[in-house]
Amino acid sequence: MATGLVESVWTGPDLLEKILDSGSVGEGRLLHLEHEALRLGQKVVKVPPASLLQETLLNLSGVQDLLRQRQQASAQQRLARVVAQLATVVGEILFNSNQFGLARRWYRAAARAAQEAGDRYLGDIALAGTSYLPTYDREPREVLAHVLPRLEQGPPPSPAVAWLWGFAAKAYAALGDRVAFERAIEASRTALERSSPGTIQPGIFSFLPEKISFYEARGRVDLGDADGAAAAAARALAHYDLTDTTEPALVRFEHASALAQAGEPHEAYRVAHGAVTDPHTFHSASVVTRAREFATLLDPRSQTGRAWREVLADLQPPDASIPALPPSRT
Repeated sequence: MATGLVESVWTGPDLLEKILDSGSVGEGRLLHLEHEALRLGQKVVKVPPASLLQETLLNLSGVQDLLRQRQQASAQQRLARVVAQLATVVGEILFNSNQFGLARRWYRAAARAAQEAGDRYLGDIALAGTSYLPTYDREPREVLAHVLPRLEQGPPPSPAVAWLWGFAAKAYAALGDRVAFERAIEASRTALERSSPGTIQPGIFSFLPEKISFYEARGRVDLGDADGAAAAAARALAHYDLTDTTEPALVRFEHASALAQAGEPHEAYRVAHGAVTDPHTFHSASVVTRAREFATLLDPRSQTGRAWREVLADLQPPDASIPALPPSRT
């Protein structure tokens, strides 16, 4: 009886709505699902990402039930768009949980749903999500293979296109191509400046000016431009919401890296240590990776180098296990 009660608690509301929506989903339900997808896309950068996995999958399951009924064309298109957004959120969660293989599959599913919806913008967002994986695997040529075919099509300006140019800029910098880096980071800035203002907003479905500065800082670190990296990191931190769980910490690592390159290891250590100990920082796959890369800029025999190795010893990547899902839907 207890098991049946729990099952009813989980599935009851969705079963009722499924009956009510049979044949034609209501406008109120569509608006609610669209709102939930946007909310999750913004919240996922504010909390430990895996804490949203169950909620996101539950929303996704409800949308899939509606899609199976083959709604009217306009509703079917809107539902496919919601699927693209929710699948992108799942990809973000899995990427940050160090589940790169699963994240790749979810980003591809998001791209397929965006195609079904006829939404090129969300397709570009999914492509940007996929580009995280070779970026943090330090495979810059693979990043370029992901983003250049789309950029060579000359897409109209949008935050998503600005994001793709940002990935290209970081990849060129990792390859030591300063000219291509400068061209790509400027293209990213131009694409964002020419985007519709209403499309520039927080969360994973857009791209903000401070993120361009963050990507510029990383590129300049890779190119050995310590002064330029420090200036770009300062611009980024001046505008970031410092309660975000990941990117402010990554920007601090770029600042710390610039300081190390400029011959200030003690100050570099202080800034990097602050990045990992900030109570808002989630030790995602990207944060842990960047912390390990920062170690290469310190003399391992020095006091700061030894102290940073102790920090790394206590800095564990996120638990790669996937949280238990709610009871099966019937």
